[in-house]
Amino acid sequence: MDKVTFLLNEYFLFGKEKFQNREEIKKVHIEDQYEKDNQGNVYKHIKYLEFLLKEEVLNEKDIDLLDIEISYREYDNQRIEIKGQFYTSDGNIFEEFHIISNLENILNETKNFIEKCYIKYNEIIKNYTILK
Repeated sequence: MDKVTFLLNEYFLFGKEKFQNREEIKKVHIEDQYEKDNQGNVYKHIKYLEFLLKEEVLNEKDIDLLDIEISYREYDNQRIEIKGQFYTSDGNIFEEFHIISNLENILNETKNFIEKCYIKYNEIIKNYTILK
């Protein structure tokens, strides 16, 4: 699990640095959340990379937030379950994946998913801002 967390931290920090100075971005925020069982043990990790858009560049759709959300947990001693979604605050999902596999496959699929989201961002943002 530590390797998944490390990969997500690395890729989300890269995304934050890459996007934070764009003219439509007000703030890029990384957030960690956890779900715990009755004994207080973390069984699921959730990580967000949030793109908060500037009000003055929004079009009539008035969507001010895009999120990349990744949730993951150890499924058993050999496998990890991971889910990812790239969506806007109105619920439109532009990219998603779900896999239960070994660590190597999880790392590759997660990396590919995040890279696709970063590429798709440029097209998606055109639908929600007045910028060309």
